[in-house]
Amino acid sequence: MPKSAAVNDKQVNTPPQSSEQVAMVQRLFEGSTDAVQVDGMDGRVVYANGAWLSLFRVDADEALGAKWSGMVKDRLCKPAALSSSWSRCKKGNRAKGVVALKMDGGGQQQVSYTRAPMWQDDGEVWGVLSIFRLEGLQPGNQELADATHDLTNVFTAIMAGAQLIERQNSDTPGLVAKSDLINRSAQRGLQLLKKFGPGVA
Repeated sequence: MPKSAAVNDKQVNTPPQSSEQVAMVQRLFEGSTDAVQVDGMDGRVVYANGAWLSLFRVDADEALGAKWSGMVKDRLCKPAALSSSWSRCKKGNRAKGVVALKMDGGGQQQVSYTRAPMWQDDGEVWGVLSIFRLEGLQPGNQELADATHDLTNVFTAIMAGAQLIERQNSDTPGLVAKSDLINRSAQRGLQLLKKFGPGVA
């Protein structure tokens, strides 16, 4: 699997605190078989893990600072649907669905995706987190994989929220302690998913 690509915040015009969130996503999904990307409001890739580079046949050097829409459009049968979901996330909404991926040698493969906004300390959206997964597992395994996928998104959102609370209330030790506990509990949940859940580790 290709090494993941990470982009300096200044190259994509993202806020300073975004680097902490991107680093968290990178720690969680560096070795995941789920394809993960993070991009800024201009659509340029801030982070893409190895599974994402493999899924969309993109080189790490090509991904750095490039617009994700231009890189994936030739791999998708209907790229407009994915662009629409990304636009909804820019407005603060979550999105999920399925797109058809063109396979080498012909044919198609269904890919499910979940997308969520990435928030600044002031409550504004600074970017979008996207998680893609190839469909086609056996029925029982597929249900387990879907549940693992959804729980991964939940734990990731909890961690981001806890870190935001901690930053905004640094002068309130009680809140900081509680948010730290929530953050560490969510991290433990993700560690368990990586150990036992299909498609996470």
